[in-house]
Amino acid sequence: MPTEANGPLVEVEGVEFRLGGDAILAGVDLTVRDGEIVTLIGPNGSGKSTLVRVVLGLLKPGRGRVRVRPGTRIGYMPQRVVVAPTLPLTVGRFLLLGTRTTGARLRGVLEEVG
Repeated sequence: MPTEANGPLVEVEGVEFRLGGDAILAGVDLTVRDGEIVTLIGPNGSGKSTLVRVVLGLLKPGRGRVRVRPGTRIGYMPQRVVVAPTLPLTVGRFLLLGTRTTGARLRGVLEEVG
């Protein structure tokens, strides 16, 4: 189990991020240590998602630094997800993924499972 001697899980120091000349993040500091649960709250447009994306390395800050302890896994579910036009899949299309089969065989399998 990691200890504090290994340092924080996530450390954000003086992070700034601008978009089109507008400061989205300015001088943000954040430290997340082992065992802590962190919740970001604030009004729409306050930079919560931008901060998370900077921590994940999806966006590069204009200033400051972000350190994530090696081996740390961060789960992230974006607010908006772009879904490929091929989704959702029908059951038939799903069953055909990665296989070479005939329509007759597929219908037979679907009849078996109802």
